[in-house]
This record gives sequence, C-alpha cells and structure tokens, in this order.
Amino acid sequence: SFVLQWRTFGPVTGQSLVAPITDTTLVSEYTDAAWNFFANTSLVLAIVILPIFTSLHRFVHLYFRVSLQKAFYHNGQDVSVQKVANCQWSPTLLFGATLNEFQRPGDKEPHSVFVLTQKAMGSERTKFLRSPPWLTLAKCMTLSCAAIDGFVLTQINKWHTRVLMAILNMTQGDL
Repeated sequence: SFVLQWRTFGPVTGQSLVAPITDTTLVSEYTDAAWNFFANTSLVLAIVILPIFTSLHRFVHLYFRVSLQKAFYHNGQDVSVQKVANCQWSPTLLFGATLNEFQRPGDKEPHSVFVLTQKAMGSERTKFLRSPPWLTLAKCMTLSCAAIDGFVLTQINKWHTRVLMAILNMTQGDL
C-alpha cells in the first residue's frame, strides 16, 4: 500500500505521501511528526467509526436495495420474467450468475458463468432451459448479486481481495 511505502522509504528518501487514485499530495515530506499525526488521526477515526460501522454497512446495503427496487420493480411489485418477456417494450434483461461445484469429467474448473434471461436460463455446461414461471426479477437480481461473491472469491482468492470486498460492501449476503 502507498502508506506502507511512505512509512518504509520515507525516512530514507523524504518522499511525500500521495494518494494513489487522485494523485493528491496528503503530506509534502516524511517526518516523524507527520507520521505520528497520520497514525494517531487514523487510529482516532477507526475508534470513532467502529461503533457505527454496522450502521454504515447497512446504509450502503439499503441504498443498493432501494436503487434496485426503483430500477426493476413496477409499482413496488415483483414481476415474473415470463411476464417481462411478453412485454414488447422491454429490452432483453441479462443477469449473470456463478455456477459453483458443477464440474463435468473434462472441465478444469469447478465454477463457470450462468445466465438468466426472460426466455431462457443456463450455461454451456448445463445447457439452456426455458425460464420457469416462478423465476422473478427479484430472484434474478439476488442470484446476480451473489455472483460477485462467487466469481471474485473463486477467481481471485486472496486475503486482500476479501478485505477490499468487505470495505466496499460487495459481500451482498452479509446483512
């Protein structure tokens, strides 16, 4: 991380602390006083935020849920994908999901993509079937959101990826 780099090489090179995404200089030059201020400020912020972290996490989750409801529900009611398929003004909705622990003898990986649409659902491994009448937009969104966890954790199974997903509230099944 850029903070670790600044802390390690700053005393030797005197480099500044620069935020990696915005290229904004946070501290112009490394000094022990600057490090102590940065470390103490970070600690105080962590202590202040810790009691309300669950509420912040829940707020992002609720915001995501409300945004999806406004985008995919008609008058607050869940709709069957077959009903959507019969609507001539509806575009083709394509929901991606992850198929886990389904492996044929010739497959190298135990996971693959799985697609849900108004007319069909399936993948190359499972073949495609007509979408059943009980499949609704809410179920498709739920499966698609869970695909983030499934795909990222099977493709990039590193500890820092799990931490980043928790910080960005990308683990949709937690609340």
